[in-house]
Amino acid sequence: MLRFYLGLTRQEWRIFKVRNLNLCAYILQNHAVLKEKYLQKWWYLRWLLRRFKHKRIVRLEKIKLFFTRKVSVPTMDFNITTRCTLKCQDCGSLMPLYTKEQHFDETLDSFKIRLDALLNNVSHIYQFKIIGGEPLLNKNFADIVDYACSKRQILLVQITTNGTILPTKEVLQSLIRNKDRIQIFVSNYTLHNKTKYNELLNLLAQNDIPHNTVRNASDFRWIQRGDIFARNRDKEGIKQTFWNCWQRDCVSYFEGRYLVCTRAYWIEKALNPNINLNDGINLNVTTTNGGGESTPQRFVA
Repeated sequence: MLRFYLGLTRQEWRIFKVRNLNLCAYILQNHAVLKEKYLQKWWYLRWLLRRFKHKRIVRLEKIKLFFTRKVSVPTMDFNITTRCTLKCQDCGSLMPLYTKEQHFDETLDSFKIRLDALLNNVSHIYQFKIIGGEPLLNKNFADIVDYACSKRQILLVQITTNGTILPTKEVLQSLIRNKDRIQIFVSNYTLHNKTKYNELLNLLAQNDIPHNTVRNASDFRWIQRGDIFARNRDKEGIKQTFWNCWQRDCVSYFEGRYLVCTRAYWIEKALNPNINLNDGINLNVTTTNGGGESTPQRFVA
């Protein structure tokens, strides 16, 4: 019934169940911090979620979707800068390919506009990841964290840093102020230089700021995504490649676009910075009544 109510085809509904409903349940079941925040927000539903089973979470997501016609986003990356302190050879985000003129920094005003546009079209975002580049290089970082944490539709703000720089006093105060809403993931890709890495961990621990770390090289498996060249796949080949991709559920929000394949977008931007891309859902322009398909429906599809 819900499929017909949303106007989805059978194939669209199958994709939505895999990429959204089931992923919501999986993340909430396996992420201890998110699970606790989920139960805190919907405390009156603890009786329904007392065993926190997969099917019960899916059922609750369906009920929310039926009444709001807005989807919940299980996890999302928000890129606030392409600048980084490292130049990793196999960078998944291709940041070393960007020239100085191509680099991008999200301003506080643009962040507010884009986040508000996103939240107007979804029910909740369970895991909102602020990433880069190295996000601490953005001069508006503290204000961006404050604004993201002020949104009740976001359950958890996760910040990924490579552990090569220490937060300024202003940034540290922001992290302390919002420590009940954030989690910091320190993914030190170098590990051979642990001076600042250990200083950062001590600083976070001293101020009781929730964080996860990569302490040993064996704890982090670097994935090589392949060289950039034209493979000339047909449409069915592209679909199969996408469904086989280990990152197919890693959606991102970059320059006002909701993207399901950020690597394809970054490759195009890095190789041709002046190209006008139509990938993803453009939330820089809102859809009005009478303007055709509504944005929430496009999220579902």
